[in-house]
Amino acid sequence: MFSSGESDLLTTLRAGNSIEPVIQKAVQAKLKVRGGMDTLEKLQEPKLHNNNRSMITIGG
Repeated sequence: MFSSGESDLLTTLRAGNSIEPVIQKAVQAKLKVRGGMDTLEKLQEPKLHNNNRSMITIGG
């Protein structure tokens, strides 16, 4: 969530495998601060939000 990275769960599901390891890896790789924006200035900078796609664009 609020990240430019994505995790493909569908391929894992279609292969009949558990998605739990994929989710665990994604959670462990997350930045501790929202999208790596650790200051108000970074959070308010529109250029830093360009890589984030809305859930509707990724099928969520």
